[in-house]
Amino acid sequence: TWQQQVKLLVSPYHLYYQTGSILELGVFASLRQQNLAKYISYNSALQPFYDNLASILPPSPNKPVILGLHLLFLLSEGQLTSFHQTLETLTVNDLSDVFIKLAVDLERWLMEGQYNRVYRARDRVPRPEYSYLLDRLVSQVRCVTKNCIFPGPAHGRNQIASTMESSYPSIPVSDAAEVLFLGKNDTTTLHKIVEEVCDKLEFKTLLTLSEDG
Repeated sequence: TWQQQVKLLVSPYHLYYQTGSILELGVFASLRQQNLAKYISYNSALQPFYDNLASILPPSPNKPVILGLHLLFLLSEGQLTSFHQTLETLTVNDLSDVFIKLAVDLERWLMEGQYNRVYRARDRVPRPEYSYLLDRLVSQVRCVTKNCIFPGPAHGRNQIASTMESSYPSIPVSDAAEVLFLGKNDTTTLHKIVEEVCDKLEFKTLLTLSEDG
């Protein structure tokens, strides 16, 4: 409220509040610039303002956004232990917030193997800053590198590829690209992915794909 703002301005803690607000802007700007190093730096500097000064500063309206972005960052980095530890500190109301719920939904879809829902989530980001981290997550799900951040039989692009191999004797290139979260016409990236995993998987399906199905 405006009364709280006036009280804050005349208190000795107004500089803390202003500093926290500047760091929040830094978080948003770094993600819009797709600068991950700056994001990590701003986000790390901001956390003490939320954790240690909560008793003397009014809650920031941007905190749910920052928390949601932080959760999405942890998810995109495969830091699942830290992701769940952070969730344990949140209230039921926090978890229902639209900015936080997206990250929670994404983690559940990954665990359930609903990769298409992860891909389609790019159409429902609540703020532009989420797009960069979500694109990183989708790239990790594809496992463009050979080591999947979601190891095991239920996760990662390797699992998708294995499922394709067991499900289809052959499959059109455009369909395979879409299943692997690529654009239907992005055959160049598809063939690059095949080259990267062929030495790790018996990926015969993709090696015998037909352009016309």
